[in-house]
Amino acid sequence: MAEAYDAALRRRLGLINDWGSSTTDMYQQHARANAPSWASNAMGAGGPAMRQPAMGGSGSSYAGPRGNQAALRAFGQMLQKRGFKISENSFFNGGHRIGSGHVKGSKHYADRAIDVNFAPGTSKREQQALDAIVGLAAQYGLRSIWRKPNHFNHAHFDY
Repeated sequence: MAEAYDAALRRRLGLINDWGSSTTDMYQQHARANAPSWASNAMGAGGPAMRQPAMGGSGSSYAGPRGNQAALRAFGQMLQKRGFKISENSFFNGGHRIGSGHVKGSKHYADRAIDVNFAPGTSKREQQALDAIVGLAAQYGLRSIWRKPNHFNHAHFDY
């Protein structure tokens, strides 16, 4: 009975759908099916799984530092080579300071964050490309903000 209540509560909160799959699983399945070919190669034969760090399995050839400035820059540079636009970080903005427009205390002001785009606005191509890199960012030890308020037209990564 407790399991049925728990499942009903999780469904009500939007954590799982009517078939018992989590919404994260649905995003992962969508990302695997629609990922650009380079993402599959970058993340191994299993495809661009949108894993949380605790779910295990590295799947990436990245072996550098994690969760620091070097990892953030390496991640951004890797994405740039694949056609992503990196912004809101002075390293990627030619040394220019970040302007206003972020919340007070934003990690952008300390160059501990980047914003990433691939295609215009909220296009299907943009959504698919950003879906494919969220799991990869976790392997660099970076936190992601994607498909959350104010983050539907770009992804934010920080440490």
